[in-house]
Amino acid sequence: MTERVERTATVYNEIASKYAKNKADKYSDRAIWTFTDLLSPGSRIISIGCGHGRDEALFKQRGFAPVGVDVSKYLLQIASQQNPDIPFVILL
Repeated sequence: MTERVERTATVYNEIASKYAKNKADKYSDRAIWTFTDLLSPGSRIISIGCGHGRDEALFKQRGFAPVGVDVSKYLLQIASQQNPDIPFVILL
């Protein structure tokens, strides 16, 4: 992992809980729907930089098969706790 990515991971690990609470209801339904309207039903979506899993939950609700990827192990822990049926992977 590059030094820049390591610094990013460190910052997000430090603020994971606060970040997840602050961003929990801040998303653009319109952007999500526009994106998913372009996909075939049931498509797998690989979400790089998934954070706390907010978008992945929406993808799952729309019938897609999301996989979340992030560099923050603490954000991924939050994502996994809130969405146990969605796979989340740490990018090392």
